Amino acid sequence: MTLNRRTALGLAAVAAFPVRAVAQQQAPADPVEVIRLWPGAAPGGEHVAITPQVTERSTDPTFHDRFARYTTDPIMTVLRPDRPNGASLLLIPGGGYKWAVVDKEGLDCARVFAAAGVTCFVLRYRLPGDGWAAGPDAPLQDAQRALRLVRSQAAAHGLDPARVAVLGASAGVRSSPSAPVNSARSFPP
Repeated sequence: MTLNRRTALGLAAVAAFPVRAVAQQQAPADPVEVIRLWPGAAPGGEHVAITPQVTERSTDPTFHDRFARYTTDPIMTVLRPDRPNGASLLLIPGGGYKWAVVDKEGLDCARVFAAAGVTCFVLRYRLPGDGWAAGPDAPLQDAQRALRLVRSQAAAHGLDPARVAVLGASAGVRSSPSAPVNSARSFPP
């Protein structure tokens, strides 16, 4: 399957309106594969004193509606398709820089793309108002690092490093196009 812009937008639109099966009793289980972005602590956190939180907003046991805030250890949650086609997608959820939406703009979208054969990496990034030395660039720093990791480890996972896409939602949009485009403005390490 060729994943062009129109197909990607169509899949994202479908993911925005999930259809739940009548017989479904529980929300889908979370993927267990997680990749930490940084070896050790995230950069610039010497004066950061926050406690990570993931909050569930849904009262319906058949689906999750979570958001994460105060992230101190940025991660990518990996969803691998049953029949991978070599393409991969870095998803950067939004949340108005107050939080990052875990399900609606992250895992739910990733499940739709994974069903089409795309290996998905859902980024949980640091927020700009949490005291990081990078300030408003902390999410971009994490997005760049995530993209580098996906590309550098692509061959080891049977993925094509030339077929990596980035999709951001809301606040994630600021980081998503900037990650590959602003490679001249690179953040260490």
